[in-house]
Amino acid sequence: MSAKTPKYEDRSQEITLVDLIKILVKKKVLVISIFILAILATLSYALIMPRSYQYTSVYQSAETAPNIAIESMQSLIAKTNNVYLDSLVVEYLDGHELTSMPFEIKVNAPKDTILLRLATQAEVGLADEIASFHKQLLDRVSTDQHEKIEKHRGILEAQLENIQQSIESLSNSNNPMTAELIARYSIQENEIRTNLANLTPGSIVHVASKSIEPIGPGKFFILIVGGLLSALLAIGAAFLLSFIQLVRTSLENDS
Repeated sequence: MSAKTPKYEDRSQEITLVDLIKILVKKKVLVISIFILAILATLSYALIMPRSYQYTSVYQSAETAPNIAIESMQSLIAKTNNVYLDSLVVEYLDGHELTSMPFEIKVNAPKDTILLRLATQAEVGLADEIASFHKQLLDRVSTDQHEKIEKHRGILEAQLENIQQSIESLSNSNNPMTAELIARYSIQENEIRTNLANLTPGSIVHVASKSIEPIGPGKFFILIVGGLLSALLAIGAAFLLSFIQLVRTSLENDS
């Protein structure tokens, strides 16, 4: 029986880490040039890119009692978005002859509060426009809530007047139940007076307050990420160019 001939793997086409390092050394001028150009581009972008800030406005809802809003915050948010905001956007676009808003208004209410919050992220150049828009929006909310609070006040005042008339008419009666009825009416009268005293109109807390820090990634973060991407780009370009040269050499040998 003949002995089996051992099989040897052809490793001539394998690329080792040393080969990769050799490629980078040979292409060091290209690598350094691309890296410097990419870093300069990143630095330029970091220096000239516009910074955005958050502008926040807060409105405190009208109250029928301490921390009890005259309407639910969910209802107020929905009305602000679908009634006041929509109509104001249409007016703004028509007045400025635009097809889309240059900024976005987000409406929400912090949990467990009776505060309505408007938030907008935009560049500093739009600060005055945002402040004006927020103010108009909150004025519409305030006007509607003022009407609600006055309507509620009128209902309570009418109830108070009826009770006072009832007490006055009972004061001249000789009915044995008169004293008990007057006592009940007096309790109701005090409750209504308390409710009237607790009625608090809504108020604008502040308009378009600018955040202390800009929103989004900072310049240092951009430079770090840009440096990493620049290095990857430079190394990738070196490997790609070396690969193209190998393919070209192979084609020339075949021909």
